[in-house]
Amino acid sequence: MTNKQLFQIIFIISLLGTLWSLYYGYFWDFFVNIASWDLRNRANAILPCDMCHYIRVAQYPLLFISWIALIYKQFHAHAKSILVMSILGLFFSTYKYLMEMWVVIVSDSGICNPNSPASCWSAVEVFWPYITLASLWIISFIVCIWCVFLILKDRKQ
Repeated sequence: MTNKQLFQIIFIISLLGTLWSLYYGYFWDFFVNIASWDLRNRANAILPCDMCHYIRVAQYPLLFISWIALIYKQFHAHAKSILVMSILGLFFSTYKYLMEMWVVIVSDSGICNPNSPASCWSAVEVFWPYITLASLWIISFIVCIWCVFLILKDRKQ
């Protein structure tokens, strides 16, 4: 694969991740809203927790960085910034997933505010009980890291 194709993969993944998290944050579940024929139903909106904000801080810039890299064709110059943001996002999303699945292990961490209206320990199930928004973020960050490693490996050759 060429560097342009790898950055296109990063762009598509970050675009889908950004749109998916924004839609869930503002309108909740796409499938529930389709069933009611109201795609803009804000009554079921999910408030993002503190950890979700940290993940979004790592997720959203990937879209703009990859877009700028594709426009100016400066793939190696932007690869390291994408790697840093992806590793940061992978850390936060993995931690969030652990909080969702095994509350007992990380419940006393202090990162999330237990008094906030949105709880970090509640899992937003997307498809099945173990596929949550945090697990989808983990997958997207791993794919972005993999693409960046292929880009950086290509530069060394």
